[in-house]
Amino acid sequence: MMRWRPAHALIGIGIAVVLAGCAAAPKDLQRWVNQTGVDDWAPPYFIVSAQSSAEPASQMSVRNLPDHAAATYIAEAAAWMKKKDPDELRQFLTKPIASGDSSHLDQTRLGRVLVVDVERTTVRPGDRYVATLVEVQPSVGGDGRPLYEFVDYQIASTDFSTINLGSINISHQVAESLQLTPTIGAAASPTASLGAATTNTSAATRNVTDRSELSVSVTPARVTVVRRGAEGIDLVGNTLIKLGIQFQEGATEVIYLAASDLFNDDGTPKTADKAELKVVSVERPRLEMAYLCAKLKYTDRSIDSGREFLDEGRQTVSYRHDTAASWQAFPVATSEELRGASWILTGRNTALTVSLGAFQYPLAFASYTAADQFRAWLRVRRANVIGAMKARLVTGDGKGGWEPWYEYDDLKVVRNRPGAGSPAKACPG
Repeated sequence: MMRWRPAHALIGIGIAVVLAGCAAAPKDLQRWVNQTGVDDWAPPYFIVSAQSSAEPASQMSVRNLPDHAAATYIAEAAAWMKKKDPDELRQFLTKPIASGDSSHLDQTRLGRVLVVDVERTTVRPGDRYVATLVEVQPSVGGDGRPLYEFVDYQIASTDFSTINLGSINISHQVAESLQLTPTIGAAASPTASLGAATTNTSAATRNVTDRSELSVSVTPARVTVVRRGAEGIDLVGNTLIKLGIQFQEGATEVIYLAASDLFNDDGTPKTADKAELKVVSVERPRLEMAYLCAKLKYTDRSIDSGREFLDEGRQTVSYRHDTAASWQAFPVATSEELRGASWILTGRNTALTVSLGAFQYPLAFASYTAADQFRAWLRVRRANVIGAMKARLVTGDGKGGWEPWYEYDDLKVVRNRPGAGSPAKACPG
């Protein structure tokens, strides 16, 4: 006997059948029916590059002091200049605040952003790296010791994860566009470039299941970057790490550069007794180039059959491992960054020397502008004894004594390139 069902019951059955069909559909989704041109398997392309993360140095002034500090500074300045005109006090407060000892500069620490790049060199849709391990360490000198240390580790980032040491959090990002380049911090470089892309971001203090994981360990002697993948995520692309490198004693040298104060605020040249000429010692790396040593270990999930299916459960796969990677050398700082050229004044086929007491130093400047300003001042004031320190301009080689310098009109500014530095490209093994 046939039993009649209410209309709404029949509708419910129909919906259930449709939903059941939809639930099974993903297993049948295919990338294609037929395909050709899949490349043979090949190892990944791997490189570590380094970019400067140095930020423009800003001079301290009363404007960027905290309110209470600014008030104290103004009160002390007013007490010190109580006999001065108020306009002079206002002018004084607009000048940069002098910083402690300026007779020595330390240039042995450089800010870097390391860019660790792992890429595929072949076309193999569906293959994915499920784990990568990158180790980075400083190159070593002739004595086998590291030439520098890793310091000031701040932040690390990939397309999917960011570790920020400033706030001690881990965030995971799911990108909806392949053009996504996550920001690695407000003060870091490079910055994000999203275009029309959007991101869904969740933050946590632990790793989130089914998302790629990023782990970074930084010690003075080694940087270790571990990435673990998730279903559908190929661990290719960049990992950015912001840190510093501190060159060790034995890999540095000291040079001397002149610093001068020659002009009044209105641009007129100071007299010789009011002008100032001093020598600043600069400690810097003595290397011709600086390198880092890096190696990559990885596990690659390679599809043997079923590549046409999006459902990974219908694929036959092999896991390929490379755990015997060798160290590779990559530049971390250029010669110009390490041992930039200075500028000297020459005349009569000889360079000027500044004599301070019993010591003589080559008259070298950090920039062409500073050297040219000194040349212009000399042509006007025509002095060879300068400032309260009685800095004397002399010429000679020291063997036959030093002669005062009087040839003010024949001076030329010449670039003084440093001599060859020590090579440093040694990696273990």
